[in-house]
Parts: sequence; C-alpha cells; structure tokens
Amino acid sequence: ERVDPAMLDHYIARSLAMRPPRPVRGDPEGQYESAIAGMALAIVPYDRRTARALIEPMAARMRTLAAGRAPRAWSSQSYGRLWAALALVDAAWARRLIATLPAAPPDVAVSPRASAARLVILALLYRGADRGPWVYRQYLGRRHPALPAREF
Repeated sequence: ERVDPAMLDHYIARSLAMRPPRPVRGDPEGQYESAIAGMALAIVPYDRRTARALIEPMAARMRTLAAGRAPRAWSSQSYGRLWAALALVDAAWARRLIATLPAAPPDVAVSPRASAARLVILALLYRGADRGPWVYRQYLGRRHPALPAREF
C-alpha cells in the first residue's frame, strides 16, 4: 500500500501504537522480540532514531537473549530479524554487541557470537536499492512494494 510521503510520520506513529504489549510472564520463544525487530526493520529506512529506540531494550539484554536460546535458535528467523535490525540501525553498534556475546561452549560447534556476526554480515551485504527487497523477503516474509509480484 502506498501512502502520501507527507503522512509518513503519522503512519509510523500508528504502527508504533499498534505494537504488541510485552508479555507479562516472559517470552521464552522470543516472539515479542521478533515482532518488535520486524517493526524496526520496516521503519529503519524512514526513521533510524525511532527504529533504534524500538530495539534498544533488546540490545541491552542481548547477552541474556543469546544465552537463553538453544544453539539451533541462534540462526533462527527471529534471531536473524533482531541482528538485521541492529545492523541496519547502526552497524558499529551491532559490532560492539557481538563482541559481548559468549564464544561457543566446548561441546557446541556454533556460538552466539559467530551466528550474530554471520547474520549482521548478511544484512549488510546488500546495498542501496537491493537492501530493502532482500530484508522484506528474508525477514518480513512479504514482497517489497518496489518489486513486481513475479520477482518475489
């Protein structure tokens, strides 16, 4: 759907008002974080400061989020959304957060640090006009408005 560019701030504010509430009893599956990261990914091309404000609480808890996940979840769609959002908001910030993550335990082949680095690199590989369609397709599960339906 297309909107009048003069109304962009209004539509971003409406989107923020419709975000889901934080679960009172916790969110072991990370669904809340995934939804908020998806919202940040959709907003970042238009308002980087607002996207950052959305994901700052998650960034502050990144070590805890990574430690609470099974190794297979470190490369999951929701974890990828979060790291893509961090990378697109501020790549240097994402790099600093990666450095705080634990390395792989001796009995695990993949670490949260290595998975996060891979996800950030993937998000930053695409430049300019190619980035939006890739992010939409990869993390938001829908066709980018600039792509014809047959290319999705």
